[in-house]
Amino acid sequence: MQGDFWIDGWLVQPQTNTVVKEGKTHHLEPRVMQVLVQLAMHPDEVLSKDRLLATVWQSTFVGDDVLVRCISEIRSVFGDLPRSSRVIQTIPKLGYRLIVPITRGIEAATDSRQEPFANGNGKERIQNAQHLDTTLGALIPLGKGQNGTSTARDPEALQVLAGEDVGQISELPTLTAGIASRLPRHSREGAFWRRPWCLFIGGLVALFLISLGAYYISNSSRNSEFDTFWRSMLHENDHLVICVADHPDNERINIFDPDDPQRSVQVKTAPVSIAMEDVRIVLKVIDLAHAYDKPYVLKSEGVANLSDLQSGPSILIGAYDNFWTLRATRNLRFRFWVKPEPGQFGIVDASDPVHRHWFLDGRSFSTGHNYQGYAIVARCIDNQSGKAEVILAGVTSADTVAAGDFIFDPRGNGIAQLNHIMRETGNKKNIEIVLSSQIIDGVPSFSKIEASYTW
Repeated sequence: MQGDFWIDGWLVQPQTNTVVKEGKTHHLEPRVMQVLVQLAMHPDEVLSKDRLLATVWQSTFVGDDVLVRCISEIRSVFGDLPRSSRVIQTIPKLGYRLIVPITRGIEAATDSRQEPFANGNGKERIQNAQHLDTTLGALIPLGKGQNGTSTARDPEALQVLAGEDVGQISELPTLTAGIASRLPRHSREGAFWRRPWCLFIGGLVALFLISLGAYYISNSSRNSEFDTFWRSMLHENDHLVICVADHPDNERINIFDPDDPQRSVQVKTAPVSIAMEDVRIVLKVIDLAHAYDKPYVLKSEGVANLSDLQSGPSILIGAYDNFWTLRATRNLRFRFWVKPEPGQFGIVDASDPVHRHWFLDGRSFSTGHNYQGYAIVARCIDNQSGKAEVILAGVTSADTVAAGDFIFDPRGNGIAQLNHIMRETGNKKNIEIVLSSQIIDGVPSFSKIEASYTW
């Protein structure tokens, strides 16, 4: 699909990866926008997950969870709910379908008005002409009168967009109080700059410059927020330590014979794997390190020691399966809590330890994928290593992903919220928050800050 289009009153602009309505702009990741475009190219048609993955990610191998997250982000923009869909419908075991009408480009503003304007009676012609004149105010630049005030739209442009003869419009006596009274009296052979195609190109150039300026202002603001948050960690000379939970696999692995793959021998080893949810966050941390030209080392929880954490700033990923996270949060206001019987997990406030504000019953996330989860996001100086550290850890693995998505939100909303809290509390250097997220089909969405503390 080429150009912009409308969905349910929202203007979708694929070239800038934005969705706009009533002055409110949402920025989507490129892949998310591509998924939306594919759905829009096939309205009311069920697109399978395999088809979407093959089209958007092409030769890149990704799992279904990536697509589920994209659909979740699109739904959050349009305020759509999976169980009462009005925009994107999930077809179980088949795929997804866009169930709202698609309108392309300028057709949204003019198509429904052209025919009545050309063929209706006098009253309809007047109403539609006035409506069209108001609508085109956002599309065609105004001229300037002798006193510098704005005058009518170019009649040739009205002719092109409305399909109406300019002479006929200006001669309608009933329009003297409407459009005709404001039409400039010039011929088709008027000034060069008044020609329709010049106005159209000029409008496009102006729109491009405005969009470009808004993009750079937004991008510089976002970069400023990111730099403010990460400066204390990434502007030091030390390398960055990424510490992630490890999961030991079997003690023996099969080694296959290259000449005869049917044969194999078992070799004793101690392989270690990382959960796919944690890998997503690790990749984002690595991207961040590259952006700041920061050297880094990746350490598994079972291999890392205090000397490693003392060698540079660190990012701790995961909670209950990461000893260093539990050690770091033990002395913070918000800390992880567990009660093995009857299997409750959560986060408690050290200033009010009696009340369990943020906890989960183990059965709520072991038997289903829809629940409200909680995570801790913190940036502070570790009291033992003396180095800055960022903690991204959730009660469940999906909550840890929510913490990572919050801190690495490409629009910078999560970082901006943390910076705002620190500024409002006297430019404090250390911050800890409790983050809640609605987990839908195992994918986090709708995250919000439940509590915060700065020092």
